[in-house]
This record gives sequence, C-alpha cells and structure tokens, in this order.
Amino acid sequence: MQNYISNYYERTFSLTSKYIKEISKIDTSSQIGNVIRGLSEECFGLMANFDTSNEISFFYITYTSDITGSLIRLNFREEHFYEYLLMFSVELSKDFNNLQPIDVYDTLIGHLRTLLEANGFITFTSSDFKKFNDKNPLFIATQPVEIIKNHDKIDFYKRLLGVEGLIEIQDGLEYVYLMLNKDSGYFKIGQSKKPTYRERTLQSKEPEVEIVKIWNCDKKIERLLHKKFIKKKIRGEWFNLDFRDIYDLNKTIEELHNLL
Repeated sequence: MQNYISNYYERTFSLTSKYIKEISKIDTSSQIGNVIRGLSEECFGLMANFDTSNEISFFYITYTSDITGSLIRLNFREEHFYEYLLMFSVELSKDFNNLQPIDVYDTLIGHLRTLLEANGFITFTSSDFKKFNDKNPLFIATQPVEIIKNHDKIDFYKRLLGVEGLIEIQDGLEYVYLMLNKDSGYFKIGQSKKPTYRERTLQSKEPEVEIVKIWNCDKKIERLLHKKFIKKKIRGEWFNLDFRDIYDLNKTIEELHNLL
C-alpha cells in the first residue's frame, strides 16, 4: 500500500506558468489559451501520442491570481491506472476550491474516452454493465475494447465518511443527516428522529436524493452546521459544499458536539 501511494506522488507534478504557456502552443483545442487570456477560469485535458507510447498526461489548469495547475503522467496499461486517476481527482479537490472528486474524475474520463475512441477503441464504463441482466455479457468486437472504471458519487462519499452499512434508527433518539442530490450536487444538512423516512419523503419529489451519512447526536448540531456553512447556503437546508467541507465533516461534528 505504501509503495502504491509513493508511486502515485512520483507521477504528479505542479505546473508553473512558464510550462503552461509552453504546452498551450500545442493545445489544438485552445482551452489552455483561453485560461491564460482570462476567457475561462479553468480547463481539464490530456496529452498523449499512442503512435509512440502508452503514456497519457492528464492536467488541470486554473487562473486566479496567477496561472497554476497540476498534472499526472500515467502509462495507460499500468496496473493501477484508474486508481491513480481517482487519487489525482481527490488531490485536485483538496488543493483547489469548488472541485468535487467524482465530477473531476468523470471529466477526465470523458477526455480519455474521446482519445481512445479516436484511436480505434470501443469503450464502456463499468456502470454500463449494470444495465445487462447477464453478469458476464459476451461481446464480439473487431476493435480493442476498454472497460473504464467509474464511481457512484453516493458510494464515494459514504466511503470517505466511514459509512459501513445502515445505522439502526432507534425510537426517541435525535439524528443529524447529510443527503446529496446527485443531479444538482447540493448537500442537505437536516435533523430528524426518522431520517430514513425523511429520505423517502424527499425521494418522491427528487428521486436522485439519497442519504450519505447519519449521526446520532444532539439536533443542535444541525443549527451549528447551518451557521458554519451559511455562505454556501442555496436554499432552506441545502448547501453547495465543496470536497474539503465533506472531508472534514466527521471532525467538524465532533468539535461542535464538544462545544455544547
């Protein structure tokens, strides 16, 4: 595991403004140039030449007070290719505001699929296979096939927050919950003695809403969380939280609980 992590960091690089300006000269899409000129706030992309190697460089570039960015250089055929790409998406979301790991990952995967299909591949995602009744569908193809690993956003955040199955809801106890609307990307912070019932009520109007985590704690925590994230409030109990907010949420709730 330690080698796996250290190998990841050997593949990642911070981009200087000088390097970004250099690679913009070979960017046929003009995305990088638009960021440099202030026409776009950010861009994602990749660089590859399958005629000479299997190396693919994925990058993210943004312009706030200066042009900056990050890059990961991977071999398309290496064992942990998709794991490294997810780690890169997570690290970007830690380093830059308003990024969500799965959204970043999906964007990079979109660029990858475009590259692969331009080079004669047929691509599927792992979730595509869930549509088939047969768990081991057979495909006959005259072109190379690539199964691209993708991730469910709810499952990702459950793993991040240490959710190991459903919490047993007991009568008379108070709960604070975090829900995610996968369509909008907004999070709901609420409190209820019956959070799973509340979830089903919301799903009747918004099917993409699902509980991420439930905490058995004082309902006052909900009010304190609303106050903490007031600048990110969208409406009611819905908030536009970024990855760093969610990453530290267990610790945040513990700290707030100690203040009561």
